[in-house]
Amino acid sequence: MIPTHGGIVLDLKKMKNVIEINKEAHYAIVESGIISQNFEEYLNRFGFTLGHYPMSMNTSTIGGFLATRASGTASTKYGNIEDMVLGLEFVLPTGEIVETLNVPKTSVGPDLKRLIIGSEGVLGVITKITLKIFPIPEKQIYKVFMFKTFDDGMDAIREILQSGIFPAIVRLYDEMDTSAILGRIGVHAEGCVLILRFDGKDEIVKVEDEIASKICQEYNAEQLDSKIGIHWWNHRYDQYFELPEVLEGGIADTIEIAATWDKLKTVYHKIRDSVSDLEILLMAHLSHAYTTGGCIYFTFVVEYVEDEDDPFIHLKSTWDKIMQACLDSGATISHHHGVGIARNPWIKKELGTGLELLRRIKNALDPNNILNPGKLGMDGDKWI
Repeated sequence: MIPTHGGIVLDLKKMKNVIEINKEAHYAIVESGIISQNFEEYLNRFGFTLGHYPMSMNTSTIGGFLATRASGTASTKYGNIEDMVLGLEFVLPTGEIVETLNVPKTSVGPDLKRLIIGSEGVLGVITKITLKIFPIPEKQIYKVFMFKTFDDGMDAIREILQSGIFPAIVRLYDEMDTSAILGRIGVHAEGCVLILRFDGKDEIVKVEDEIASKICQEYNAEQLDSKIGIHWWNHRYDQYFELPEVLEGGIADTIEIAATWDKLKTVYHKIRDSVSDLEILLMAHLSHAYTTGGCIYFTFVVEYVEDEDDPFIHLKSTWDKIMQACLDSGATISHHHGVGIARNPWIKKELGTGLELLRRIKNALDPNNILNPGKLGMDGDKWI
């Protein structure tokens, strides 16, 4: 929320109350400023979970998740944040309060919730949210496999999901990510490691595990100790806390893209090829999966050069090459991190005439342009 055009930052974290937990209909009503980790711990005391575990849950608010269409680690089973929303209250730039009904579905006109979710604060301020909640699973089973190639792992994941099996966690690391990231948290393996977790009733998860394991074995995957999965879950944040020690003057960044299965492998290889002429450390993992496709999350480290006119020149070059390879391959330039200003230079290339439509909506709802100007490509393609 950098005020690139001046202004103030609106902090909603004092709006942190849980208004209702409905045990019969499995939903909760919360104010938008509640920190995700605090909300999850509160739900757990009543035997429920939100099922939403992004890496930022210790510091991010539920309202912030909606503003950027966030995804959590267990999205394959529980859904992304937009899938969990039953109702919203939000305030327009002109001061009107809008509240939608808390219902599983409605066909009374366009879905106003979807207009606000993902709008990154440019169309309104989210103040109250009604969310689906889930019983804490009776059973959790971790399974870990090692594939010879990233492509084999993606094929196995596609077949698992298209067979009707939806593990809570589906996380496939390529060779570099397996070595660099998993190695730093004590998981030592070669090849491409896939971590699966099945949540639910004991009888159901056993069947899901059996079917998924059989599919992985058909792709010649080696089964590893399931304790690796538990260890990974308990230490999944450690790698990020250690980044300052690893960088040694470099700049680390991430880009997460998504595509359908018929394009996903091509996108992965084109992105890797696009930066092959740069001095860059690039690794990737498939972090979110669907029956129709998946998200690949790239992490990279580039050099920060203090004596050049533009110290971010290597970072900009990497972003430009990856974004262009992504667009050329028919993928979206962001799966769950949103736009902000980071993707301003490329949003028009993805949305086309849709960006002008968004600008018209912005002008109608916010004629004085007081909410988060400069974001979502609304005021040009300025970046860093």
